[in-house]
Amino acid sequence: MSFTQFTTHTNSDGSTLFVLLLRTDQGAGVTCREYGGMAPTLVIDGPGAHVEIAPDFRDRVTDGDLAFARALAAEATHYAVECERIHIPDIGDVPGFRTD
Repeated sequence: MSFTQFTTHTNSDGSTLFVLLLRTDQGAGVTCREYGGMAPTLVIDGPGAHVEIAPDFRDRVTDGDLAFARALAAEATHYAVECERIHIPDIGDVPGFRTD
């Protein structure tokens, strides 16, 4: 059973917005593919979904590509921190653990 959802919305200007909801606890994975001196590709796979994020040009990385990669890394770190915060129980609730 796939928990990946894909929908489209039409914006007021007539353009189409694609929305992909990938459930990460259902076997999803992420990989960075390197190609020697060529631009890398970030691959996100999950049940019923395959997403590739790559620079516009295979033979170079622009300032904009690098800025996007850094923003993606920062937001992925924020996502991980929030997941850890919610997943890890409040340390004060752990039996036998003392903070003093």
